[in-house]
Amino acid sequence: MLKIQGLDKLRRQLDGLSRKAGALNGTHSVQLDQMLTPAFMVRHTGFSDVDTFLGAGGFTVNTRADLEAIPDAELDEWVRRNSKFGSWKQLLETAGSQWVASKLGQR
Repeated sequence: MLKIQGLDKLRRQLDGLSRKAGALNGTHSVQLDQMLTPAFMVRHTGFSDVDTFLGAGGFTVNTRADLEAIPDAELDEWVRRNSKFGSWKQLLETAGSQWVASKLGQR
């Protein structure tokens, strides 16, 4: 019988990845500061955290409603001037993708 080294390890890794992906299936609520981690913010904005980033733009955000009340054009302009992104949506999409990758153990 021919045994190929490493296939068992690969199968275990794929099984683990499949379990993690299954756990992420569906809709999830993620705290903004869990997704926009200090490491993400420093790398992409130069600010130490999301609260500092928003506060420096003159935005007071204590609740989700506060964030949703900020006019999109104002927030997008702040993001364009102070990050590597063209809009708040683009910043969130990138952060979300990185959050998912971290949950899958890919970072």
